[in-house]
Amino acid sequence: MHKRGQQYTPINTLEQGGESEMATDGGYYDMKEGLKTVVGVASPLPLVPCMKVDSFENAQGLKVVTYSFDPVADDPKFGAKKLKGVCILLHGYGAHTQYQWFHAKTPGLCRTVYEDTTIDNLVKQGYACRTLDHQGGGRSEGTAQLRGNYLFENLVEEAEQYISEGVMKEEELKGLPIFLFGISMGGATAIRLSENNPDRYTGMVTFAPMISLEKVRQAQVFHCIKNKHLEPFIGLLACLAPTMAVAKSSPNTMFPDMQKEYENDPMCYHEDTRVIVAKSFIDITARFMGEGGFDGVQVPFATFHSVHDTLTDIEGTEALFERSKNVRGGIRSFSGWGRGWT
Repeated sequence: MHKRGQQYTPINTLEQGGESEMATDGGYYDMKEGLKTVVGVASPLPLVPCMKVDSFENAQGLKVVTYSFDPVADDPKFGAKKLKGVCILLHGYGAHTQYQWFHAKTPGLCRTVYEDTTIDNLVKQGYACRTLDHQGGGRSEGTAQLRGNYLFENLVEEAEQYISEGVMKEEELKGLPIFLFGISMGGATAIRLSENNPDRYTGMVTFAPMISLEKVRQAQVFHCIKNKHLEPFIGLLACLAPTMAVAKSSPNTMFPDMQKEYENDPMCYHEDTRVIVAKSFIDITARFMGEGGFDGVQVPFATFHSVHDTLTDIEGTEALFERSKNVRGGIRSFSGWGRGWT
């Protein structure tokens, strides 16, 4: 059974000004203070001058919250430069935009700092940044009002919808090169988006992309039972109890402060992975790692992965680099923790 705070109805608007609005998870969003409180834990939404928050309705009828970051015209750091391009940023599993792309002011607390983040630096260099909280995460709605409850391909579809019906319709962005940035699950989403529309994107950058999950398969569920032992039953479980949380993940033991930041964020998903999500992850990673799994990758890319990553396997990233011979690609591995780059 999921904990209180994992079933929710999100805020209806994120516009500044107005009154506080109650949420069914026991939290509220204070329009004046920019504060979302859930079960006594505060998760501030920083007031960033270059940030605009909006939303759209996806194919499942769910409200998906989006974030736009543009250079400020009178900002001396940007000046009168013309926009160089558009960057689409895609967050990882259990996360959301603020957690994935912002920093913590104090290690171990919620991430509320925009300055010197990946987005901030891209904007300062003249790039417009667009991102979203995928369904079931952050400030977006989830199927059956549950966090962490979706099919992986639904995420690809809603990202595609956001880009084609939203980003590409913005007048000031028309004709600009588009780049994909994805971390972990977002890396897999970026790869799928590039496969669907290879001519649309100029380049792709992935951080620890979710291509292989062998380490997760080896995680213990109960005593000697591991995630991989549940795989033969995953199809049946997906039919009988799709929202049941069963699959275990590995915590970040190398950098405990980063683990605390995740655990202390009320808008992250903290339960075990639901059956329906686990099955869709198994399906997409099996497709990637199977024969011809990267034949559709035609967009030039750069990918980064830590050899100590406890969630996604660097072997998957190496396979992407080695098997995508028809495009320019680059890979860099290192010994640090790969989920703090942003």
